[in-house]
Amino acid sequence: MNIISTGLLGNVGAVLELLGVIACLITLGDTAFRSSRFRIADALRIKQDVVAKHFFIAIPLFIACIILTQLNFSIL
Repeated sequence: MNIISTGLLGNVGAVLELLGVIACLITLGDTAFRSSRFRIADALRIKQDVVAKHFFIAIPLFIACIILTQLNFSIL
């Protein structure tokens, strides 16, 4: 893919490819956390009408994910 983007558009193509890959990963992570937050809120029957309730679910979710990133991935 790098050969195609740099061969077609040069350095500009390489920068566009890099930005595209980063944007896709950020969007994927945002969608995963948002859907996880919604599922947890539904399971615990917590209404998401106030922003503070978003943080009530999001902060423990982020902490759990940070802990998971510290584990050996062969265990997962």
